[in-house]
Amino acid sequence: MTHRIMKRLPKFVKKSLEYKLIKQALTTSKRVLPPYSSKFSKRKYEQYQLFVILLYKVWVNVSYRDVIEVISSNPTFVSLLSLSEVPHFTTIQKFCKRISMKLITSVFSKVVKSFLGLLGNIIIIDSTGFSVNYHSFYYDKRLNDFGKKVKRKYVKTTIVVDDKSQIVVAFDVHFGEIHDSKEFKKTLESMEREIINKFKLIIGDKGYDSEENHVIAKKHDLLAIIPVRNEDVPIHRTKGENRKRMKRHLPEEYKRRPIVETVHSAIKRKSGSFVRSRIPELAEKEIALKIIAYNIRRVIIINNSIFIFIVFRFFTKDESLAFQSGDVNKKLINFCLVYISEGVWETNLKRPSERDYPPSPKSMSPTPPITPSPRKGIGVIG
Repeated sequence: MTHRIMKRLPKFVKKSLEYKLIKQALTTSKRVLPPYSSKFSKRKYEQYQLFVILLYKVWVNVSYRDVIEVISSNPTFVSLLSLSEVPHFTTIQKFCKRISMKLITSVFSKVVKSFLGLLGNIIIIDSTGFSVNYHSFYYDKRLNDFGKKVKRKYVKTTIVVDDKSQIVVAFDVHFGEIHDSKEFKKTLESMEREIINKFKLIIGDKGYDSEENHVIAKKHDLLAIIPVRNEDVPIHRTKGENRKRMKRHLPEEYKRRPIVETVHSAIKRKSGSFVRSRIPELAEKEIALKIIAYNIRRVIIINNSIFIFIVFRFFTKDESLAFQSGDVNKKLINFCLVYISEGVWETNLKRPSERDYPPSPKSMSPTPPITPSPRKGIGVIG
């Protein structure tokens, strides 16, 4: 069992993406979660240790038994968490049942606030569904062959994504069928003021089209860009001034809406398109942990791009070449460059001088033509 699971999971070694993810989750959860849930606790494991194991379990999409087997066979994971003994799988399951959604949300907010410098000024809202019953589609096909129809149940999840960094800045989980427009207000109100003040525009598809949603966005100092559903209705018969404005001219920023579909795809590809929990409260926690793990992983990827940019910027002096490594926030990079030039280079390293830079391709003058010498046939420049 362990060998089969380990074969499909990415290698958990130092400097790997999964190792950095767990290390960052360890640092964040230590700052947010109290050491123990009660003064009568056995004090065998601290809450941050169990939280990181639960986060890893949800991200790699395995069962409680399997994640304990994986951890037991990986000394790097055990030493990273400083575990004196690997916990039983029921310990993780009981911890998931015991921890409140409020604490998980506080960890999510801490992750987002830690990287406010990466955010842009546009957010995109959209919803998706996570399947509750995770049997195969072939099973459904065979039931249809015998004349039996199975209706799949979904947990509806609404997320708000920053278009610059593709980080999820807010989410809401709902059980049962509900229209997208009714989730708009609840999702925006779940965002903290420090986070929502960073943005100026919010983009949504036709499912969020209503005059009320435009008014709600203005209360949060946001301009909503939402296309009108009924395109055949003329403008003079369209209700609402904001909806009429959208019908007259839809801003170009709406073309950035597919970014949120990319985030949906990334979360489901990495951590699965279904939830294993049958109880609604546990399913909500599982989806929240999927989003937290995705955010941490995304930030690690962005930081790697920033590091590549800094290396190119300092040793090639070619900014256009550096930005080929990825779309990263230029303001944050400039801050990093100032910090390095004023702090790190003065204390630890020697700032490279002009002669240390290799010549830029743009600054190199074209080579003059070579004309044959009239005497010995040797090429002479000039």
